[in-house]
Amino acid sequence: MKLPFHKHLGIWGIIGAAALIRIAMIPIVGSNPENQKLFEYGQIAWNIVQGHGYSWDFEGRFPLAPTAYSPALYTYSLVPWFALFGVNLIGPRLMHAVLLAAVAWFLYKIGERLINRRVGLLAAAIWAIYPEMIFLGMRIAPENLMFPLMMAMMWFVQAPREAMFGRTALMGGALTGLAAWTNPSLQLLAIIVPAHWWINGHLKSRQGLRRLALFAIGGIIIVAPWTIRNYIRFGAFVPLRTAFAYNVWRGNHPGATGTVYTFEGRNIDEAMDPAYAAYVEQHMVPDEIERDRFFAREVERFISERPLDYIRLSLRRLGYFWWRDRTHALTGNVFYWMPWLLILMLAAVGLYSIRSHWRAWSLWLMPIVGFMLLFSLTVYAPRYRMTIYPSMFLLAAVGVDQCLRKFGIAGGRIKP
Repeated sequence: MKLPFHKHLGIWGIIGAAALIRIAMIPIVGSNPENQKLFEYGQIAWNIVQGHGYSWDFEGRFPLAPTAYSPALYTYSLVPWFALFGVNLIGPRLMHAVLLAAVAWFLYKIGERLINRRVGLLAAAIWAIYPEMIFLGMRIAPENLMFPLMMAMMWFVQAPREAMFGRTALMGGALTGLAAWTNPSLQLLAIIVPAHWWINGHLKSRQGLRRLALFAIGGIIIVAPWTIRNYIRFGAFVPLRTAFAYNVWRGNHPGATGTVYTFEGRNIDEAMDPAYAAYVEQHMVPDEIERDRFFAREVERFISERPLDYIRLSLRRLGYFWWRDRTHALTGNVFYWMPWLLILMLAAVGLYSIRSHWRAWSLWLMPIVGFMLLFSLTVYAPRYRMTIYPSMFLLAAVGVDQCLRKFGIAGGRIKP
């Protein structure tokens, strides 16, 4: 039975507050030089508007040429704003505010489905006021579009009805493809979603194979046009983007810190040993595919020749993932680490509370483990941890709910 509209006033208030907070921050912190950067996403979008197509010059280093360096869907979302208003960031920031506020609705519905409406409201409220999620909207970053697509998909596939499972699988695959088109790291969800269905007994016999096939088809339909474009342009199989090997190399080479910065905050590309820097420079060719292949070989060589150094860097990244990145000044800010510390404590309570219901929660627990391993073994930056925030906020909401019940402020129990 659907709740009357007035029963949803709480979540609409949270969504409205989330949007207004983010809009209010635009004149306050939008002029910060760090928030004015276009990065490759904005630069490519502006090139499209100017009639150069999906092209980039690698920060002016090479002649302008077709590229697959940047996640394409977010880049294209910037094009209408730039076409209408030039390189003006007000439009994208307003778009970000709406998109990020919408995520609160999905957290509400997911929390309500997993536990109860109070947990859903708490998860949405955490999302609305969490400082890092507020400041994200100021940045030209694909996570602003990634989150609503990611959450729409995970809400959709959480507990599909048997009678509509085929349609759910197809649409779930399509939404996964769209989400990965904003952040290719989300390709990991293409493994996690079927694993969640298998754990919950939805992939038995031939029916299960049909569902898996529909899920795969949904994703392929979305991703294939971009993959074909890349093959035509580069003569190589590039499903979503290049630069993965380059980014991994930045965290894994002689002198690397495990991230893209040194401990003094300098770009790691500018702080290499001179001899090694000269060697790398010889392979910095305009051909995007050849550059990435070179960096892939360098990563393989580093791991095979210095396995202990690679293990040390991976363990360091693991520590950064769960606490503070010592190469990034942002993570030393009290508004960064204090809220995260609180989330960690509340999520620990929540995790303990739902331990007997891990199957129903597997869709949210597996991303925590999966993204932790992915970024520990490759390269880390503070925003990479954002991929686990929906899971952590849901667990934290359960933790708050349990604390309220412990002190007799609220009733109810964990759903079986």
